[in-house]
Amino acid sequence: MAVILDLQQRLSGAVKQAARAAFDIDPGAVSFQYPPRVELGDLVGADFSLKNHLHKAAFGVERLALERDQLDMIGPKTRQLVDEANRFIGESLFDLLNNGGSASLDSPVFDAAAFFGSAREIHDSGTIDNTQGTAGTSAANFRTDLGKATYTMMRYGDTRGRPINKAPNLIVIPPEDLAAAWEGLNIGAGSTEAPVPPMSSDGTIVFTARGYTVVVSAYIDDTGGRYFMHVSPGRAPFLLQQEFQPQIEGITRADSESAVLREEFIYAVRGSFAVGYGDPRLCIYFT
Repeated sequence: MAVILDLQQRLSGAVKQAARAAFDIDPGAVSFQYPPRVELGDLVGADFSLKNHLHKAAFGVERLALERDQLDMIGPKTRQLVDEANRFIGESLFDLLNNGGSASLDSPVFDAAAFFGSAREIHDSGTIDNTQGTAGTSAANFRTDLGKATYTMMRYGDTRGRPINKAPNLIVIPPEDLAAAWEGLNIGAGSTEAPVPPMSSDGTIVFTARGYTVVVSAYIDDTGGRYFMHVSPGRAPFLLQQEFQPQIEGITRADSESAVLREEFIYAVRGSFAVGYGDPRLCIYFT
């Protein structure tokens, strides 16, 4: 043990002598410094809020009519219940777009201000103006708006003032803007080719062009409005959470109370979901 202690003392002395010669310091006099304290100020101070919805719809069918239904006329009517539930979800999301110019009390933005505005700041983000004036209704004007939306969104600051560096990849427009958007994304400037917008078998218009997904909807109130958004995993300007998809439920047993007492079968649909505002930096409204 004495040999080990003597070796440690000689080694310590040699280290100190070498430190004095190389750095002109005494290692024993150097104080330890803790790393700087991490500041917890990067998250917004207010909570996100979602508006909850429970959608239900039902209709009754006379038992005798169902038993005589050889052509399955009841089937299409039950499927309409699911279509109506999905329509209700879509209308709720587009309500957020249409009412984004005012702070909604039942589904507020996280900072309790209007979703679309010109004076928002999120910590050190700088001013965020996500309402812009459109260049016009032509295809060339559409491309101008798209270009402005791209560099404007990418230059928005995060909570530390750094560019978020995210560009729009989803465009939502009213039917009146379909031809201009289709031509603006697909037809070159000066081309004489007639733009023919796409159509799906179910009558909805959603298409992809140049990497952009374009949604055309008559639910948009502003017939001259254009919404340029960025949506990716974990990032979205609007939130949709589904507790469970709309499902058909029915009381169709011959021994049920409604069948025995009222000679009636019941068909219903039930779905639960929630919508709300997300990050206002990820949607720019041109009007």
